[in-house]
Amino acid sequence: PITKRLHSNYKQILNTGRISSSGPNLQNIPSNNSFRSAFTAPSDCKIVNADYSGQEQIILANKSNDKDLQYFYQQNLGDMHSYIASKIFPELLNVSLKDIKKYHPEKRQIAKAAGFAINYGGNGYTISKNLGIPEKQGEEVYEAYFKAFPNLKKYFNQVQNQALLSGYILIDPITGRKNWFTPPNSEKDKNKIRRNALNYPIQGEAGGITKRAPILFRKWILDNELQEVVFITNLVHDEINVETTESYAQLAADNLERCMKEAADKWCKTIPLKADAVITDYWQH
Repeated sequence: PITKRLHSNYKQILNTGRISSSGPNLQNIPSNNSFRSAFTAPSDCKIVNADYSGQEQIILANKSNDKDLQYFYQQNLGDMHSYIASKIFPELLNVSLKDIKKYHPEKRQIAKAAGFAINYGGNGYTISKNLGIPEKQGEEVYEAYFKAFPNLKKYFNQVQNQALLSGYILIDPITGRKNWFTPPNSEKDKNKIRRNALNYPIQGEAGGITKRAPILFRKWILDNELQEVVFITNLVHDEINVETTESYAQLAADNLERCMKEAADKWCKTIPLKADAVITDYWQH
């Protein structure tokens, strides 16, 4: 009634440390412009949006220390799904990533589905189910994926075994945050722990990064006495939204990018995680 604005409630998800939103859930607004163009900047103001590009995949590349995954980012190859396809399908070995995307979309889609499934603890059956392909083919894709990224397999085995032996999942090695679980009574329980052992640490580090970034940005605001000019308005997973006057928009964008990278540098020491900011009249990310 006072501000004539929507005010969401933010809470920390206990298992991972990610942030959730409710009343209303502003993290669940569809990303297309037909919805987000309803969120506009006030008169004489701009919205500054910045989000991390490939946050979870870059966190995984740093945590697993897989040289082939890291090579993709070091060489700035662009399309991760085409790159994975080139690694798991021998016939695409010497095909450019651009041509894979253009002429082999079905193999790129298989690589994309395999990456998402495996990174969250899935197996060959998961891949076959998600793609509607024979289970044997799903298993072949699964095996080819880990043959292409051998250190990834070692990392997965390490964190899964550590969880089962210790009775907890190490969410964040920097802060030491853990997720304790009830000892498993069945193979089904163990499989759930194995999946969570892969998922929780990635989500946990992503959550830690996305929470640290606005703290750094808020410090910049206060240090420069801009608290009446620059406002953090919304956090959406790997994205931070800011509102400011038009004259301060570029300064805010530059410092938001800087703070988001600085926040990520604490965790992503080999492959940097960067953010790209845009200055808009409405919510565009």
